[in-house]
Amino acid sequence: MKGYSVHLLFHILATVVGVACGTAAALWLFDHMAVALWILLGALLLGILVLAAQALYIRGNPGERSRPRQARTGSAVRTGTRPDLPADIGQEPGTARSEPRNHR
Repeated sequence: MKGYSVHLLFHILATVVGVACGTAAALWLFDHMAVALWILLGALLLGILVLAAQALYIRGNPGERSRPRQARTGSAVRTGTRPDLPADIGQEPGTARSEPRNHR
């Protein structure tokens, strides 16, 4: 949770830029304002820059998840794998799974 504040900042910036881009697009489409097209393009460019900055930040700070985990010590460490179970486990002694059952 170290970089959560930066993560939240990028989300807020992306939201603000998205709202500005959507508002400018609506003004340009419905009110035919020429200035809104330039605001739209500027907000879109700013949104791309925010995403690029976030990608560079993530690449520069890999975080806790990418660190290799250390093995636990004590009784929680498994020493080997579980042996294979026999094929007739759970069956009555003397019966095999391949024998058909007579149901009447």
